Amino acid sequence: MVKPGRKHKITGGIAEVLAEIKKRHPDWSARDLEKSFDGFAKLKKETLCLVGKGPKRTAISFWNKEYESNKKILGTDRAWTTAELTKDPLNASVVRWMIALQSYRKLCYSKPLTIREAKWFSHISGLRSTFSSDLSNLGVSSEARDVFITHVLACWAQIYAYRQEIDILAGIENPDFSDLDDKLAKLDLNSIYEDNNKLMFDEMDKIVNRQEVSKKDIEDFDVLYLRPSLIDNIRFQEMDILGHNLGDPDMSRESVGIYSTVLTWILRDNPPFLKSLLKLPYQKRTNFLISFRRWVKDNPNVNDDITVSKVNELFGNVGNKGKDKVTFKVGYRITIDDLRKMKENYKKEGKENG
Repeated sequence: MVKPGRKHKITGGIAEVLAEIKKRHPDWSARDLEKSFDGFAKLKKETLCLVGKGPKRTAISFWNKEYESNKKILGTDRAWTTAELTKDPLNASVVRWMIALQSYRKLCYSKPLTIREAKWFSHISGLRSTFSSDLSNLGVSSEARDVFITHVLACWAQIYAYRQEIDILAGIENPDFSDLDDKLAKLDLNSIYEDNNKLMFDEMDKIVNRQEVSKKDIEDFDVLYLRPSLIDNIRFQEMDILGHNLGDPDMSRESVGIYSTVLTWILRDNPPFLKSLLKLPYQKRTNFLISFRRWVKDNPNVNDDITVSKVNELFGNVGNKGKDKVTFKVGYRITIDDLRKMKENYKKEGKENG
């Protein structure tokens, strides 16, 4: 473990911000981290107070070495299976829920929970009893109650596991999760996810204003900024429909793009269709999204417009009012012209929304 002098020691929220940047950009130098600190710190209310208070490059150089040591401490993470019980047992009462959850994730075409996430699922599983026995206001029947609660707790387990990972990488010796605890007490999922959209549009501004943009610049933007933004969008949209998300999709970039785009159309651009969807019982809404996930996973290169008629044909008669189609472009490599159009659309939507 590297032991820098006290004036070079980076701790607390500053170390967490640096760890999030470094995790996204593992090859960045101390100079890169110093230049990007304020942009990342602006993303969240919790770190907004750190803008303008970033560490000097010398301190970041020492921290960079510590980060590499902490990566070895963190180790690798992989999908949880019952084989892990022989090495790292979970609470016996949680095992059946974890087995069921991994099965749900597979059914939903989602990535399974990792070992670290499974441990957090076990830690917070006692909160099951805090849910009201009557979830009918959410359209959740008594038969679907356990499935609903399991999905909600899985979402929180992943949030805590991510924070723990960042704190280990940052070298935080005494982690403080009280901000997450407050939100968990209110079951406030919407305010907890990292807002990758802000980061994506900030990076987009930088790219479109450059005189020269390389193929690698565009590829890096797609992998490091656009894809995480699409995943965030799916999480938010599914929560609006179900009260939780179904887990990050385990599918191609093209399929993720289609799914994210169509969910946006359903929720933002077609209120009558959304109203019809939300009237359905919880299990039917879940089945609708699972069917949609299956279809986009199996059809990653579709180039047709998606219509309400097509949706009803594929996934059952949900609703047939409102706009009849959504146009999207998939199966392509994003270009600088695409980024300029995205920026213009973003500005236009901002003005329309005040």
